[in-house]
Amino acid sequence: MSRITQRRTATATADLTLLFLSSHAATGARLWPVACLVDFARRRYLGLAMPDYTADPQVVPYLLYEDAGAAMDWLIRVFGFTERVRDEADGIVRHGELLLDSGGVIMLGSPGPGFRGPAKLGEVTQLQCITITDLEGHRAQARAAGAEVSEISFRASQARSYSVDDLEGHRWYFSEPL
Repeated sequence: MSRITQRRTATATADLTLLFLSSHAATGARLWPVACLVDFARRRYLGLAMPDYTADPQVVPYLLYEDAGAAMDWLIRVFGFTERVRDEADGIVRHGELLLDSGGVIMLGSPGPGFRGPAKLGEVTQLQCITITDLEGHRAQARAAGAEVSEISFRASQARSYSVDDLEGHRWYFSEPL
């Protein structure tokens, strides 16, 4: 390791320690996940912009994919998510976080050998329900990106919605209040 790399690594480590302590003190008990700290160091070292780490919603879906990296790329391209964290080791995304424009967040990861997701099981195992604006535009974007989307339907005279299964069979249900 060169002296410059050692200096950058030491600076990133010191910055992470200060960041961890200041975030912990500011929130009273907020402990940053290790993946976030690794991502901070990587972005700082490479001179990349820092992602938004505002407080997550109280409940955050965590989806498992055989290929979490491919799933992240697909979800970004088809649904318009923004990448917040991508923690890779040996070419495998172990943990990822994606943001939606109005503050929604999902987390995803690769579970390892023996995993059988919805596509392998041949059935839907859960449903992600996401409230959005401009349902028709969102549906058109997903269709243009190659996703097979359902027709728009009305739900209890309160919302319009459509659904789509992702590349590994997880069902996504997008809804817009009337």
